[in-house]
Amino acid sequence: MKTDRILYIIIILTIIPFPTFSNVDMEMQAGFGNYHKPGHWIFLRNILTNSGSKIDGELMVNTRESSVNARKNFTLPLVIPSYDIEIEDIYLKPEGFRHNLKVYLNNKDKEEIISREAALKVIPEDDILILVLGNDPDNLDFLTKTDTSNQENPDIHIVYSAFINDRISEILPGIWKGYDSVDVVIIGDVLLQEVSLNQQQALIDWVSAGGNLIISGGINSRNLMGEHIEKILPVKLNGETFLLDQDALQEAFDSESIMGQLILAESTPVTEARIIISDAK
Repeated sequence: MKTDRILYIIIILTIIPFPTFSNVDMEMQAGFGNYHKPGHWIFLRNILTNSGSKIDGELMVNTRESSVNARKNFTLPLVIPSYDIEIEDIYLKPEGFRHNLKVYLNNKDKEEIISREAALKVIPEDDILILVLGNDPDNLDFLTKTDTSNQENPDIHIVYSAFINDRISEILPGIWKGYDSVDVVIIGDVLLQEVSLNQQQALIDWVSAGGNLIISGGINSRNLMGEHIEKILPVKLNGETFLLDQDALQEAFDSESIMGQLILAESTPVTEARIIISDAK
């Protein structure tokens, strides 16, 4: 009888699972730099790393107003296999003036496994939000030094992709709604080969809906050749020209301080392009 009892206990311990979720991590990106304009869509990217057993549950987003205690939840069913990484994008359009967003990963019994909270930087509709996809965070800082004593001048906010994440593909949305609070996107020295077709199409759709896209020339233009986004450019990219003549450079720019070489992007305007500034020299 004693042997039977021992075997019975061993069987019970074997068939009852004891899942643990202590090896789950979550990163959350709220918009770009946490900036948000009331009444616009906001983009939440959630990167979940599961180093333990399978998780069958949900992502729940809690929006909370700063002025009142009103709350509203949004849920998304989610299954994360063992030892896997899941990236889930959520697009929300808060009905009110929201300042805080909290995302929970819950199990199927609605019990919290892990959560992350973001404090939104809510800015007025007339403010200008610029997203720079590049790695030089100093070139545009002069824009934020505009005269703010005149109340008619909007504030300018600049977010650099390099300050958010080293890999540009990990911070860009897959649909245009992710850019809804952004006024201007500037593409600099980034490799669009890392960006998926869906992410490039999202940027194209945003431009088609009225977004403003600025693309740097010179050596950076080679990063756009052959890419999906090239089809919306007002020019056809033909390559680059290297100017090495110091005298010619100084004469062209009317400055003796120009040194080194200058790289020009060669391009041909498309039929519907409108040339704003030209030099006939």
